[in-house]
Amino acid sequence: MSRKLGRAITVTAAVAAAVSMSVVGTASAATTITYKTGDTNLSCSFPLIGNQPVLLKAQFDAPDAVATGDVITPASVKATATISAALHNTLTNLGYNGVQGHADAQVTNVGLSPSPASLSNLNIPTQTYPPGGAIDVNINDTGATIPAFTVTGASGTQASVTLSGTFNAPIELLKTAGGSTPWTMKCTIKSGTPAFSPNVTIS
Repeated sequence: MSRKLGRAITVTAAVAAAVSMSVVGTASAATTITYKTGDTNLSCSFPLIGNQPVLLKAQFDAPDAVATGDVITPASVKATATISAALHNTLTNLGYNGVQGHADAQVTNVGLSPSPASLSNLNIPTQTYPPGGAIDVNINDTGATIPAFTVTGASGTQASVTLSGTFNAPIELLKTAGGSTPWTMKCTIKSGTPAFSPNVTIS
């Protein structure tokens, strides 16, 4: 499978609303925890074979409590897109063995502004795969643009972040024989759990 494929899938992913967030404001000291989505089913476009199912998981690090007016800068955004053994076999037969590129994702927030918000240029590093079995395409925030979020929710409520919309991934599908095929992959959420858990409590 190609590297381009990996990027597109990152869509996901991902992802999403925060990397080890640094907080500017008056909230009491908080502990940094990892927020994760559940299994999120995507439908992603591939050359020659059209839309195919991809399983995405995404995560970020952030404080476990914030206060109204705090500004939170996400950090350590990561995602993994899993390609089934059957789809991997099809890509192998088409002459692809890897992927590389970038992905853009969108999140919708409750108690945080802006919403929706875009995460752009998520990194899909060069990844190659031997034939056979399911494969994971890893995505990270190296070189990505991650927005800062202002806490707008009232004290005692909770803020939440959810993957949303369509993810675009300009990738290169790497060829077993050498070279690559440029491809802009589009992924849409079909089902599953795109919300990051747990919610963050506003103090």
